Amino acid sequence: MITTFNKNHLLYFYVLLILFTALRNVSVVYYVLISFLTVYFLFSNKNSFKLGLHATLFYVFTACTFFMIFRSGIYMESWAFLPGVPRSLLMIFVTLVLFKNVNNDYQFDQIIKVIFSCYFIAAITMVYQLYFGPVSWFSPHVTRGGLSRYSTILGSLTIYGSIIGYSIIVLFSKRALLKKKLLLLTIIFSGGFISLSKSAVIMMILSVIVFILFEWKHMKLIYFIKRIVPYVFIAVTSFLFLLLNVQTLQDYFNTIVIQAFGSDLSFINSSSIIVDSPRVSVEALYSRLFSWTGSMIEQYGPIVYFVGVGLQGGAGVMGLSGFSSSHNAFGDLFFMGGLLYLFIFLMLYVFTQYTHFKNRDNYISRIFIMVNILFLANMFVAAGSVYQPSISILFWLSVVYANKVNNRLRVIQ
Repeated sequence: MITTFNKNHLLYFYVLLILFTALRNVSVVYYVLISFLTVYFLFSNKNSFKLGLHATLFYVFTACTFFMIFRSGIYMESWAFLPGVPRSLLMIFVTLVLFKNVNNDYQFDQIIKVIFSCYFIAAITMVYQLYFGPVSWFSPHVTRGGLSRYSTILGSLTIYGSIIGYSIIVLFSKRALLKKKLLLLTIIFSGGFISLSKSAVIMMILSVIVFILFEWKHMKLIYFIKRIVPYVFIAVTSFLFLLLNVQTLQDYFNTIVIQAFGSDLSFINSSSIIVDSPRVSVEALYSRLFSWTGSMIEQYGPIVYFVGVGLQGGAGVMGLSGFSSSHNAFGDLFFMGGLLYLFIFLMLYVFTQYTHFKNRDNYISRIFIMVNILFLANMFVAAGSVYQPSISILFWLSVVYANKVNNRLRVIQ
């Protein structure tokens, strides 16, 4: 028999595999291992599935997801929807595994550490590729502003920019989860800059703002001045030194800043930088949320308001090429399952955040409040956020913890 100790470590290994999606390009064994461990964790544990408000909302969302998949076959009148089934169900099964196998704060602590470690390894792979070139079994690299843009072991090249804020919040949370913060922060920042991602720039800024808002009363001002500010300064300085050995700082800075905020903020001699996407602005965000959404409503018709069009509504994020994409996670939910599907998910998000806010004196809940704010920000601009493992796993873990906390508070009252 597998002891509880070893089973916990197997669970942590399972979480690592879920996040390292690029391993699927190495061998089909990756899929076999994920499937085997999922079945093992669901059926080897005698614990029943958890009950409670958040669990109930999650089960309703799960039922709606299965109906949405069934609806896909009816709408498409073919089996073309099948490639999207594993993608739509992966994080649901992972959450069920967490519900059945994670029972105490120590386990939540350890899983958060594992998740952070995966993010940190992703940053290392970014730095590695800057020096030694792209890894053959990662997603193909592209160019931005004439410079190479690399993917990571987490999957596509857009993912690291979305999760970098999570890493910063976990790293500096009041609970001393991690040591050697300076080295870790330097590598994390390096990965963010090397990614040439607008999302990385925005998420780094947003994570600092969110962290200060929620941690301010839990830390002394002198601690912030003496510890966190120097960490950031030294980490950025170290990164700049690292970068100057490879490429001119000017080209990198211009590429990142122009892509994010426009040419007015760039250094001189930036005329060679190729702008290949809209800069960050209210207009760009509005277009992201409503422009493609409006055209898709016209394309599919009023039926999308009621039951959606199934997996086809998620387009490429569901592995179905050739279909229109809303380019944001709210649109994914809406077009796949209709207004009800979107509403149920938002209810789950709101009640999860409310529970953590009530329990915010607990450091785990406070971490979840902060990362879930960043997760919501990701949903506005990153299609597939709800289903992509690295972007969504902390949210789904927070649902499990919120259910645990809410049940405990209810008993106490």
